[in-house]
Amino acid sequence: MKKLLITGWIPEDIIKDYDKTFSITMPDQKKNNFSLEEVMEMLPEYDGLFTLSAFPFRKNLIDLGVNLKAVANFGVGYDNIDWEYCSEKGIFVLNTPSSVTEPTAELTIGLILAVTKGNAVRRPFLTEISFYPAKPSESSDTAGLDRR
Repeated sequence: MKKLLITGWIPEDIIKDYDKTFSITMPDQKKNNFSLEEVMEMLPEYDGLFTLSAFPFRKNLIDLGVNLKAVANFGVGYDNIDWEYCSEKGIFVLNTPSSVTEPTAELTIGLILAVTKGNAVRRPFLTEISFYPAKPSESSDTAGLDRR
């Protein structure tokens, strides 16, 4: 079975289908990410590497990955990977360009709505409001909002 090293924690429901194809090693949720030193120590025995959080995959690590066939980056770009050196070594470099398409579209729609409804203009007013339990004698027009 091929061995896959994932540099950061990914929820089990996302990778469960790959358990049949790969022996997967990744940090637990509490640890969140492997350190560079940990990856350097483990890398020689893995066939694939899946990087997260812009994990730097440069020449020194590529040389340690004697069995590597592919490196994948969880994100749009691959500027954290020395793809030219990987190509020289015959290692495929992949990324996930559509992983942020939906969140980007949702943010764009939200910003459009904020501008059209005037929320962006009223932002200074909104940031001046403190959310403290208001006493009836000190309360503003809206319960729970207090200008302090």
